[in-house]
Amino acid sequence: RPRAMPDGRRAFFAQTIEALFSTSQLVGDDALSKFLDDGSVTVLRAQLQEDGTVQLTTSLDTKPTSSEVSFVKRAPKVLNDESIRDDVQICSTSGASVIAGLHTMLKAYYCPLLLQEPSMGSELTPKIQTLLGDLQAQLGQVVRQGDETEGDKSIESCQGILTPADEIQFWATYSGRTIDIDMVRGVNDAFDADRGKWSDDVQALCSEQQSGGAATGGMDWDRMEELVDQTNDVMDTVWNLTSKGKTYPEKRMAHLLDVFGSLVGQYVQQRLGQLDIWRGPFTVLKASLRSGIQLCERWLSFVNLSTATVWAGHASNQWKGGPHNDEFVRSLMVRLEQILGQRTTIEELRRLLSEQERKEHNLEYDQAFKAFEGIEPLLCNAYTQPRWEAAVAEWRGRLEGAESVIATNFRRQVAELISQPHLLLREFQRFSNVLQRPAIAAELSSERENLLSQLIEQLDQLEHDFDQHVRDGKSFGRGLSPTVSGIVVCRQTYTRTAAQMASCAAFFRNLKSYGELEAMGDALMRKSKQQESELLEEWCDERMGQLDGGDLSLRMRGQLMEIPTSGENEGLLVVNYDENLVILLREVRQLTELGLPIPREISETAAEAEKYYRYGVMLKKVANFWNSLSEQIIPSQRPMLLNALIAFEKVVRSRKSDKGDEITWRTPTECENFVERLQQAAEKLATENSRLRRIHQQLGQHVVAIMSIDLLRQRELWKQRWQETSQLMDTLKRKYPEEHMIKWLRHWDEQVYKALEASYQMGLESLNENLSEIKTELVYTQRAVQFRPGIEELRSVYYREMKKFISIPNNFPGFGNKHIYARMSATNTESLVNVYRKAEELFTRLAAVLEKYRPAAILGTIDDLDAFVDEHVTEAVQYEANFRMLKAKRKDAEKLPDFERIDCIRVSLAPFKSTLEDQMQRLNDTLLIALRRTVLDEFKDVDTFLTESMEKLSTRPTTIDEITQAQQDWSEIGNAKDELQAKSALCLEKKKLLLQHAPGSAVDVNEVITRISNLEGEGGRWDNFDIAMEAFNFMINEQKEALRSVLENEVTELNNSIERLMERWKALKPGQGDLKLGESATVAKVFAELDGWKQQFEEVSEKAQTLTESCASFDMPQPRFDGLEGLEADINKTADNWEMLKEYTNEIDAMADTSWLDFRGNVFALQDLATAWAEKVKEKILAGEHSLVTDFLSEQLDQIKHAMPALKFCRGEPFGEDHWAELLQGKLGLPRDVKLVGLQVKHFLQSLTILMDPGTVTFVKQLQARAQGEVTIREALSELKAWSQTTEIKLLEHEEAGRRTPIIQGWKDLFLELGDKQSLLSSLKESAFFKAFADQGAVFDAKMTALDNHLHALNQIQRKWVYLEPIFERGALPSEQSRFRRVDVEFRDIMGKIETEPLLFNLADEMLHHGLAESLEKQLDQLERCQKALTEFLEEKRSAMPRFYFLGDDDLLEILGQAKNPTVIQSHLKKLFQGINTVQFNDDNTQITAMVSSAGEVVTLESPVNVTDRVEEWLAALAEEMKATLKASVAACLKVGSKLDEFPSQVLQIAENVKFANFAEVGIADGSLQEIHDQLSQLLKQYTSLENPTPLVSLKVKALILDLVHNMDVLDQLQRADCRTTSDWAWYKQLRYYDEGAVVMRMVDAQFDYTYEYQGNAAKLVHTPLTDKCYLTLTQGMHMGFGGNPYGPAGTGKTESVKALGQAFGRQVLVFNCDEGIDFQSMGRIFIGLVKCGAWGCFDEFNRLKEDQLSAIS
Repeated sequence: RPRAMPDGRRAFFAQTIEALFSTSQLVGDDALSKFLDDGSVTVLRAQLQEDGTVQLTTSLDTKPTSSEVSFVKRAPKVLNDESIRDDVQICSTSGASVIAGLHTMLKAYYCPLLLQEPSMGSELTPKIQTLLGDLQAQLGQVVRQGDETEGDKSIESCQGILTPADEIQFWATYSGRTIDIDMVRGVNDAFDADRGKWSDDVQALCSEQQSGGAATGGMDWDRMEELVDQTNDVMDTVWNLTSKGKTYPEKRMAHLLDVFGSLVGQYVQQRLGQLDIWRGPFTVLKASLRSGIQLCERWLSFVNLSTATVWAGHASNQWKGGPHNDEFVRSLMVRLEQILGQRTTIEELRRLLSEQERKEHNLEYDQAFKAFEGIEPLLCNAYTQPRWEAAVAEWRGRLEGAESVIATNFRRQVAELISQPHLLLREFQRFSNVLQRPAIAAELSSERENLLSQLIEQLDQLEHDFDQHVRDGKSFGRGLSPTVSGIVVCRQTYTRTAAQMASCAAFFRNLKSYGELEAMGDALMRKSKQQESELLEEWCDERMGQLDGGDLSLRMRGQLMEIPTSGENEGLLVVNYDENLVILLREVRQLTELGLPIPREISETAAEAEKYYRYGVMLKKVANFWNSLSEQIIPSQRPMLLNALIAFEKVVRSRKSDKGDEITWRTPTECENFVERLQQAAEKLATENSRLRRIHQQLGQHVVAIMSIDLLRQRELWKQRWQETSQLMDTLKRKYPEEHMIKWLRHWDEQVYKALEASYQMGLESLNENLSEIKTELVYTQRAVQFRPGIEELRSVYYREMKKFISIPNNFPGFGNKHIYARMSATNTESLVNVYRKAEELFTRLAAVLEKYRPAAILGTIDDLDAFVDEHVTEAVQYEANFRMLKAKRKDAEKLPDFERIDCIRVSLAPFKSTLEDQMQRLNDTLLIALRRTVLDEFKDVDTFLTESMEKLSTRPTTIDEITQAQQDWSEIGNAKDELQAKSALCLEKKKLLLQHAPGSAVDVNEVITRISNLEGEGGRWDNFDIAMEAFNFMINEQKEALRSVLENEVTELNNSIERLMERWKALKPGQGDLKLGESATVAKVFAELDGWKQQFEEVSEKAQTLTESCASFDMPQPRFDGLEGLEADINKTADNWEMLKEYTNEIDAMADTSWLDFRGNVFALQDLATAWAEKVKEKILAGEHSLVTDFLSEQLDQIKHAMPALKFCRGEPFGEDHWAELLQGKLGLPRDVKLVGLQVKHFLQSLTILMDPGTVTFVKQLQARAQGEVTIREALSELKAWSQTTEIKLLEHEEAGRRTPIIQGWKDLFLELGDKQSLLSSLKESAFFKAFADQGAVFDAKMTALDNHLHALNQIQRKWVYLEPIFERGALPSEQSRFRRVDVEFRDIMGKIETEPLLFNLADEMLHHGLAESLEKQLDQLERCQKALTEFLEEKRSAMPRFYFLGDDDLLEILGQAKNPTVIQSHLKKLFQGINTVQFNDDNTQITAMVSSAGEVVTLESPVNVTDRVEEWLAALAEEMKATLKASVAACLKVGSKLDEFPSQVLQIAENVKFANFAEVGIADGSLQEIHDQLSQLLKQYTSLENPTPLVSLKVKALILDLVHNMDVLDQLQRADCRTTSDWAWYKQLRYYDEGAVVMRMVDAQFDYTYEYQGNAAKLVHTPLTDKCYLTLTQGMHMGFGGNPYGPAGTGKTESVKALGQAFGRQVLVFNCDEGIDFQSMGRIFIGLVKCGAWGCFDEFNRLKEDQLSAIS
């Protein structure tokens, strides 16, 4: 028998099953055979049995097993070898139920493929897509809920829970009854944490990962860490749930931890997978790797803490399974740490090795990580781990060759740091990864040993310092007791030691001496901890003892504040608050921040102190406001604030509450209410004062603005600004009584007078030039040159406007003091006389203008120009001369200006020039008309002669008489010929001249051209005349012959011709035979033949008519022509039949020759034509005229009707060239040269057969849709192109040092517009029809990307250049000049190109801006270097002269560049010194001899200060000499007494305060305080009774009076307190001055040296009790090493109080207004300046700084 063929089909199934189940034992061969050979069997199931065999079955009745694979035929047919893989579909249900398998396939494969990919699911209707999505969701719910019959086991089943989102959906959609409803609600409530945000974020993250997208679009690292933290809380809440004894199952929680850990790990993998692990930027990669490691650590920490500790100890739901191990996240974290270590190691090597060394050892990026090529580093599992470890080993091997070089380089790098252990240890830490390699560590053993020994010595010194501080028990000087200071030192020592030990372990653990270091560190940390505990206990005992003794608790008694009526603080607000509570509060805060326990009693006392402290601070703010109010009020506005001041003082002096209770520290509620009322009153007063000051400042700005406005040229603007100023003043007049505003109004009238007079004087000087422009015209009228309006009217207007301006001061109302302005005219008499003199000069010059232009209008004096021309111009030469003269005069007239300006009078010459042009044009026209008239008159005789002669010569005589008369006429014509021919030559000469000058004029020369044409030359009228003369003579002779001879012969010949024509017509009549009427040549031939027959017949007929008429003329019989009428009838009948075809052909041809572009809008006209002709053909057939033509027309019209549906879609409005080519050549088969431009209707008529095809209709419909989509894209790209071709960069002129540079403006609009276009292009790319435009879109995309980069770079460069240009133009930084000049040249070159070619897209044109990107990058780098060098240079100067820290860079550069220029230096001195406004120089400006205050007080320096080129040196010398001079002056004043005219105000005040302290202490000792008070009263009367003091002396006396009044108040306080010793509190708390060789100040136990900063004549602050409180608080704070922080509402005097205290100390006080814009670097610079120059810094509104800035500053 023949051998059976091997069955490849069986092999396919056997191999597939073996690959899935790892077995080849198949049972059920019959089932396999049926499936293979029986087309009706469509399913084959392979089930793995327990014995390891595979059971094959085609039945669907058996229950699925845990491991099963099914084979399903795609169609019911027999399988064969060739198509078995295409005909069979395989699906597996291993390990899951059938429902679960179906759900998995839908969720993971079919739904994403069909519902998320439009190209795949386009065949599904929306309804089917919805049903498919619902099926997947419902199946998921069924799978997750499991089998309800299993009872409690259903909640432990995690089937279908593959992601955290599945778990959320399980509980959200749970509808079973097995799980308690309270448990379901509790879990859902936990999952809805943060109002559902947690569950939303988790589900969004799961969706992103399931779709394969990166997790960067919706969540960054910080948000993911926050999500992990929220997950910790959510899972902890879920674990703690208990409902009817049931808890969340441990098995389910373990699974949930696994799936969420998987989510975390996948997030990290996808996030880091976007980076180039081995070659990406290290800084970016390092930050991302650390974020990934931190995220993994956070998750693992939570899992371990919860399962090992928290949940394991839970009472109701204890975790029993041991700590949960998330192996995936843990292994991923280890892998990330390894990657970070490897990248860090290479980075360290790059810093230690040179480029050549890296190349030699293959440690460049492209070689260093070559071992990891082909490895996905973020995929870590048991299968990838061996390959990873092999790669790591290979990588480490690559480093071994460079270890010796690395060690040598590191040794060389740290050679200079060998004696600086801190810096050396820092270098070891910088290269920690490299230096921990064993070989390198061994190479550097000596350096490590040396560093270790130094660290041991350093630690020993640290311990010694610690012991020394503990023994000494010194305070830090910051308001902390020695005990608390010791606690702080203990904590600092512990922290420092622990940090050093942690950083050393990695480098020195294997050294012998490390044990010694470790032992010393441990001992020091134990010692510091023990000492900290002992000091804390000591402090607690001390404070508890004070509390028990009542030292602190009894301090807060008595009134909150008081206003002493006598003594030093008389009239001032004084706040009573004990400073010991501040110290306690500060210490409690310090210990609390260190985390140390504070006894409850002390904490409560501190809390109460803080409450009182808040009240005290608030009261001090109000007191400061009151005490400094006098300085804040503008003197002239004080009467306006009288009512507000009285109301505020009433609130201040109230000492009882609304209920009548005394307001003291014992009544916190009443205290708080009082403070609130006080603050409200202060704020009300401050607001009103601020408003008045603000209006005062606004008025100043208005007056300054008025002064800058030109009163003469900008009068309306001046009036407008004055009206605004008056309205501002009127608002106050309505609010305040008139008598309260008199002084203030007078002040502002004086200021306005100054502004008005300055503008008035400037206007008088240029009145004749800048008066409002007066316009007039120079005209020619009444035969003379005149002005319009006339000169007298101009004079009247000028003087009227002049008087208006001159009378402005007399009519100006001001603010009510009108008499002030009336004197302005009298004080400017000389200027007024000058104004009138200039006016007369102006009109003299104006009259000269008339004389200048009078000769030019001479033509206007001629009355009758036509007669004048006729009389003087007759010959052609004369005409030519006049035309040349006119041309020259016109050129002269064109050179005249359009206007002349005589000061403010503008004379327009346009009417005059127009008149001149009219006169010359009139003369020109007159000449032309006269010339034309002469030519026509002279030519009339010539024309008459030629016309009449030619008429006679052309007449043919037919009789004897006619011939005789003709001979006589011929003789006469010959005699007159010569005379008229000469006259014709003259006409031609004048005609030539006329044609030369007539073009462009109104003279019509057509008649001349027409009549005098074709006279001379061959073929001319004279030439024809000569020929006619000769021919006429010959003709006469011929006519004498007989005329009757031929008529009879012609009649006979014509009859013979008619017979021959009839025979030929019958034989050759058109339309006979088989004709192809569809061919145009055939039809044309028929019509040509018909035309020929008609022409022959017409010729015969015409000849017959002529012969008939001739015979009648010669009296001959009328001839007969038989057959002529019958032939005519037959020809007409045949022609009518074919004429219908011709008419149709003409109509269709006319339509066929129409351009398709013109025709397609009316395509239905073709259908109308076919319908109309169909009716005509039908009528012919019905009339019995059926012929070949009617058959042809019927067929043609039927084709047109069937082609119309397709033709309607061929209009092609949206078609492009490719669409037309596809239609015309591709579908219709037209020649390639047929394009849209040449496309006609005939091309479609030629393709009617194709257009009739139904497939053509479908084709053109689809083509129309595609073209429409592409049109939209094309229009958008055209818009982009138009934008790119028209959008220009807006430029702004920037001038500096005479240089003009265009710079770019409108950056924001530019960036927004560019962003919009980029978004438009991105949206176009998403279109399905964009492929055809991809190249064009790519070009735009590249250009706009380049533009975006260039513009951002240019923006940065321009900002830096604009800042640096003026600095370098002044010659600053010579070393950087060349660098900036190079950048300046390049930048200005680029800006110049942009100005020349301002189109925006030119920036992206490499031809116009070659290498722009590199150039911009280079410029930006160079500008940053210049700016850095400038900063370093200025920092150097500021270090030399610390006061420079408070100057801006521009001011400082100006000072440094003009070191010897007194004018420049004077303008900046007030910014550097507290009271110096200007200084006085010697005659040659080489020395400073004195300093001058703003009030004019001159203080002569003890030793002149030399002015040198080094401005920082002589300014520092000036500061020192200022202090020395004041110190010497104080000593002299104390010696000789207070002389107002001899000593400065500041010296007088210091001397008086020193004397008062001495007198007071003597008076306290001997009880003579009242006598001293009386002496001071007498001195006060003396000061107040001075007569006519100078302004400077008045200022000095005011300051002395304020001090004197305060001192008298202090004496009153001492007397009331019955002060007996200088240690009594009433005296001890005062600010006291003593002369101890130098002036010192004391307040309580604080002592300060007076610093002699010159204060000038600044107004003093009114001293109130609150001022004393403020001073006391601030001085005690400074004594303890602290600053002060006054706090309170705006306008309460915080800043002024600090400034007043600085003035009392002789200190420079600098006020800084803090806001969100100031950063900690700026604050650091301010601190440096304050510390270096010894000034005080007052930081106003310090609380407005941001938290991070406050933290950095602290």
